[in-house]
Amino acid sequence: MNRVASTVLLATLLAACTQSSTEPTTAGSTVDTTAATVTATTEAAIPTRMQMDWFVRVINGGPLSEEVYEERFADVFRLQVPYEAQFSPIVAQLEATPGDWILVSFIEQTPEAAVGIVAAGDERIQVSISVNPDPPHKITGLFVSPSGLASTPDSFENAVTRLEDLGDLWMLAAQVGDGECIPIEAVREDEEMPLGSVFKLFVLETLTRAVEQGDVSWDDEVVIRDELKSIPSGILQDEPDGTVRSVREVAELMISISDNTATDHLIDLLGRQKVEATIRDLGLARPELNIPFLTTREFAALKVGPSAGLRAQYVAADEAGKRAILDQISDITAADIPVLDFVEPTDPDTLEWFATPVDMCRVLAGLWQRGDGPVRDILTKNPGVAPPPGIWERVAFKGGSEPGLLAVSWLVEAADGKVYVLTGSILDSGSLIDDTEGALLFAAARDLMATE
Repeated sequence: MNRVASTVLLATLLAACTQSSTEPTTAGSTVDTTAATVTATTEAAIPTRMQMDWFVRVINGGPLSEEVYEERFADVFRLQVPYEAQFSPIVAQLEATPGDWILVSFIEQTPEAAVGIVAAGDERIQVSISVNPDPPHKITGLFVSPSGLASTPDSFENAVTRLEDLGDLWMLAAQVGDGECIPIEAVREDEEMPLGSVFKLFVLETLTRAVEQGDVSWDDEVVIRDELKSIPSGILQDEPDGTVRSVREVAELMISISDNTATDHLIDLLGRQKVEATIRDLGLARPELNIPFLTTREFAALKVGPSAGLRAQYVAADEAGKRAILDQISDITAADIPVLDFVEPTDPDTLEWFATPVDMCRVLAGLWQRGDGPVRDILTKNPGVAPPPGIWERVAFKGGSEPGLLAVSWLVEAADGKVYVLTGSILDSGSLIDDTEGALLFAAARDLMATE
């Protein structure tokens, strides 16, 4: 079978990890696993179905131009996947496949996110698509991949070996029992790893505690403010100043599509010091590495923004010095940050959020222990790389990435009720890594946990 060659561009601070594949063919993804499988013939009015149908028409040779691209795709996606350089060539590769592409079925589908199987002759691909909830339902995420790994790891050890070939590896696979993480396999599990957007689990934990204490309600309103907007990934940065969302909606966006503006609004709502207090209380091996607790806007400003010249000074400073620098750059806005310049590793080993794999296993397990309700719903909105049917009953996920870094944290629940966590990072501070290969190998390791 002729596999389609590909390039994957991951959203800044977002692990765009999706369906299992060998050579994924486009970028950015969000997948909602809360809905049951539906047939393709009964959902014609659902926004994701309409956009999926359009994409199938395009790869069958339907009309496509840069103007059409702008009409169909949200800014957050077009910023990451330029039309001429990436999207158009990928469509051309798919269009050249012999036979007509047909939407065979949906694996998962909701109005805002779906995963479908599309086939042309012997070629089968998975298409993961997410759309803006508001009309005209522009596409915010699209990921196309062959529907199976050509070389699936046959053991956990094999998956680890291949992950280590990609960069520096941290990883813990563990079974969760009574709130404790019981290791199955581990690599540097007690050493701090860079987290990327996995750090957003700290914000969700802080928010959950605030709700439990009655300080915040999931139904409370969050007013989107220009001064709190951050760079993509996400959609809230494109909403008008004064737009109102519920706390739960903002939290869902923070986790499911790694919305940076959502994250910064929640940090503002809770207060930076409250998040820092949570980090200290969680018992991390070295909580001081995340204090002061950076917002995503501050992080980006120090990486590539007008305050990038302060980066080395910030990394070397003590807590008071770091807080002084954050005060100094507090007036920098998202518009001041050239996000498209963030294409090479920029101190991913020193300017990041950090925790050990053991730390993150405990954090994710603690969130899951809240039981069925908003927290579990939020965590299961996007499975990252969705498992083959029948392996796991429920999949909770948060990933993160930046150039030179990929981080993942999965919690999965088996049919017998047993719960497992796989969390880890791959780092190459000097060059780009194969994020897609890494995500798929991490997912393969995840699915091997129960048999090891």
